[in-house]
Amino acid sequence: MTTATTLLSLEEYLAYDDGTDNRYELVDGKLVAMPPESDAYG
Repeated sequence: MTTATTLLSLEEYLAYDDGTDNRYELVDGKLVAMPPESDAYG
């Protein structure tokens, strides 16, 4: 899992683009990679 070493503001998070298809969430100012989506339902 990838995390940022500096705290990000909401504006910085919204503007963040690492050039990949990875999705991230902002947790207490830290960028945390989200797991890929699952195709399994049920």
